[in-house]
Amino acid sequence: MSQQPVRPAVTIADAAQFAMELASLIGIGLIGWHLGNKGILGTILAVAFILLTGTVWGRYRTPGFVPTGREPTQPVSGPIRIAIELTVYLLGIFGLWWSGREQTALIVAAVMVVTLVISASRYRAMWATRV
Repeated sequence: MSQQPVRPAVTIADAAQFAMELASLIGIGLIGWHLGNKGILGTILAVAFILLTGTVWGRYRTPGFVPTGREPTQPVSGPIRIAIELTVYLLGIFGLWWSGREQTALIVAAVMVVTLVISASRYRAMWATRV
């Protein structure tokens, strides 16, 4: 008998964090869209802001907290990573609110609070990690 590869379980906290990432990227894209007056410049800024955010999000990781299990490209201490995550979440919420989607921004803010609560053990462990 051959052994099946062990796949990591996806938790509710993982799903909530992924939802927050997507909502944040949409909100950050909306910031660019509005700064560019909703035209071609807005489209360029929206794409640029999303790509910049995604690059920072994927590059600056805390060792031991990379979902793929690999070493981060640019290791950072836990408090720095937490600051990056919170900044991205809050910018996304601001972008949704600023674009006139106040109810959506409030829902995403509530999801952020729930995500932080259900991910508290991850954040405590990350906070203690220094590079």
